[in-house]
Formats: sequence, C-alpha cells, structure tokens
Amino acid sequence: MPQLAYSFTTPEPPPNVIGPAGGTYTTEEGYEIDIPAGALDSTVSLTITPLTEPELPTPPPIGTSMTTAADFGPDGTQFNDNVTITLPLVNPLTPGDTYDLYWYNSATDSWDDTGADGMVAADGLSVSAAVTHFSIYAMFIDSEPPTIIGLNPGAGDVDVAINSNINFELDDSVGGLYSGVNPLTLNVLINGYQAVIDGAEQNGWSLTRTYDGEGGYDVVLDPVGDYGYNQGINVVVDVSDNAGNAMSQTSYSFTAFNDTVPPSVEGFNPTPGEDLVPLDTTIYFELVDRHDNPPDDLGSGVLLSSLNVVIGGLDAIVNGTFQTNYFGGWTSDNLSGGYNISINPHIDFAHAAIVDVTINVKDKAYNAMPQVDYSFLTAPDTTPPVITNLSPTPGEDQVPIDSSISFELEDVSGVAL
Repeated sequence: MPQLAYSFTTPEPPPNVIGPAGGTYTTEEGYEIDIPAGALDSTVSLTITPLTEPELPTPPPIGTSMTTAADFGPDGTQFNDNVTITLPLVNPLTPGDTYDLYWYNSATDSWDDTGADGMVAADGLSVSAAVTHFSIYAMFIDSEPPTIIGLNPGAGDVDVAINSNINFELDDSVGGLYSGVNPLTLNVLINGYQAVIDGAEQNGWSLTRTYDGEGGYDVVLDPVGDYGYNQGINVVVDVSDNAGNAMSQTSYSFTAFNDTVPPSVEGFNPTPGEDLVPLDTTIYFELVDRHDNPPDDLGSGVLLSSLNVVIGGLDAIVNGTFQTNYFGGWTSDNLSGGYNISINPHIDFAHAAIVDVTINVKDKAYNAMPQVDYSFLTAPDTTPPVITNLSPTPGEDQVPIDSSISFELEDVSGVAL
C-alpha cells in the first residue's frame, strides 16, 4: 500500500486549566490568578466566582463594607508557592495603598486575615495579593466615621479653671478594622474662632496630637491666654478618617469659673466705730474673695486695680494707686484670694476727729462689692494748754514801767482764744 501520511491537532486546554508548569487565568471581569511554575503538583481547573456583599457567606466585620470579593476554586486547593490573585474594585482606591485581605473560614463562619497585604494597582482599579490556598477572598474597608470621646472639660461642665486646656480623643477603632483618623482633616472652632484648620494650629492656640496606637489621636488644645470668668466656651469639632468617612460635626460647651459673688472687707483696724484712736494710726483692712458655698471656696480673686479708698473726704487710693499725702502697701493673701491693705497718712489726724473711710473694689470677674462706709474717732486732747516764754518773767524786778507783757500759749490740739 502506498504510504499514507496525515496529521491531526488536539484542542488547546481551556485557559482555566493550569498544571505544574504554571500559568495565568484572567476573566472578562478582570479577576485573575497567576500561578508560578511548581506551585501545583497536578493539573487543576480553576474557577472564579465574583460575589456581591449580599452573597457573602457571612456579613463583613462590624464597621466595614466590602470593596471586592470572589470565590476562588477549587476550594481548599493548596499551593507549594505563593499564588497571586487580583480582584477588581467596586470603587477606585489610591494607587499603591495597601489593605488587609481576608479569607472565609467556614469552620468558624468568620473572616480571617490572610496576613498578606492587598496592594492597589497603579490605575487604582484593582488589588492584588499573594495567597497559599483557594477560598473565598474579600477586602473590606472602614465604613464607620471616627467618634469623639473623653471630653475634658466635659459637655455642660461649669466652674472650669480659666487656664484649662481643651482635651478630647478622636477614636476610629470600631470593629477593630479601621482606616485611622486623618489628622489633616481636623478642624476645631472655639467660640466662633478657628483654633485648628486642616490639622494646623492657629494663632492663640497650641495643638498637641498623640497617636493612640489604634487609629486615633489624643488631642490637647492649650489657649495662649486664660478664658474670661463666667465665660461660656463653645467647641465645634470636624474630622474624617483615612477612608473618607466624615464624623458628624460635634458641638459642645462648658463654662469657665462662674464667680458671681463680690469681694468683701474684714479685719478692720481701727475697727468701725472705734474711739480713742491714736492720731498717727495706720489704717488696715483685708480684701477677701471667698465664697460661702462651699465655705472658704475661693472666688476669682480681688482686682487690685479696681480699689478706691477715700479717707476723711480725700482720695487715698485711686484705681489701686496711692495718692498724695498717703503711703502704705499691700500683701497678697492666697488663702483669701485677696490682699492685706495698710494706709498711712503723711499727716496725723486731728484730736477727737471723726474719720470717715469709704472702700470700693471689684473681683477679677468684675463683681462689684457694695460700697463699704465706716468711721472711727481719734483720741481727744485731755492735756490743758501751757503758758511759756513769759516776759517779764515771774518774780522779775526793776521792770521798766512801759514794758509790754508777753507770753506764749501752747496746746497740742490748739488754744481756744
């Protein structure tokens, strides 16, 4: 028979059939499996089934939403080397960013972290990660905004020290899968003025941020100056996390030290109504700013520059300054929130004189003390006048017949002619 020669071809294996030589399988939707040589011991028919969030075997971790997921099969297939899987993203992400990739553990009906980071592609449209077995794989992102906790001063606090810092914590650890607070999105408004803009402190405030290790920050705002007494402070905070979830604007208020009680005067010397006061006496009194409830609770403190004292109708102290013909001083008293005042006239008081004293003062919260009026009586003159410098002198003889008689009358309070 003449020699017969012929040939035939076998069909190419389907693209999803890969053996020990390795290969790449890509679906029309963009899902991909890249298997290096030697990762498989035998030929396997690969399957990729995209999943929507409702199709997941168990819900996403608390506080997250699914960005991509697929069932890679045959389920349970183990590899001798890392295999790279690629999943298209529902919404684009920042190229080069990394996210945790999770696999579905059917034994515990939970999502377990693969320990491998999924890296976003250069076009931001897919994410790739290395895996060692087939399962359902998914990537979740933070869907919960940050929260603000640990307010200090707290909302509604009163009698807050006027030099207090503003402290709060920005937390983004809901569910344990967090993107973290983005400190560059922090904006703080205090009484209508910007204290922080896009994470940067503004004039009048010093900002300190400390990372808490769980995606959040401890924030301290230190005002350059003190608050006003009785001043209401309103704080408004805005911030987002790195996933772009914006916290609902938080607004709260507190009130600086609420001093409504005016100062008072005590410790008078001479005391009101006292008599027989020495003519060269120094006037003492104490200005105090204590409250009665609770007892001895200090007020805002005496405002020395508001002190005005009138003695005998003449200004002795005006706006905290001694006037002509008076000198003296003061010492602060931390126990009373005030001052011990001493006033010494340059000229002694007259005998048996009624000396009127008027005191006006405010505290640092500008509570005005009701005017204090009192008086004391100086000692009378109980010594009679004396006559001196007699001329002619007593017993003098041979006095000219035309001599004048002269003498001097002396008295500490004056002679009544």
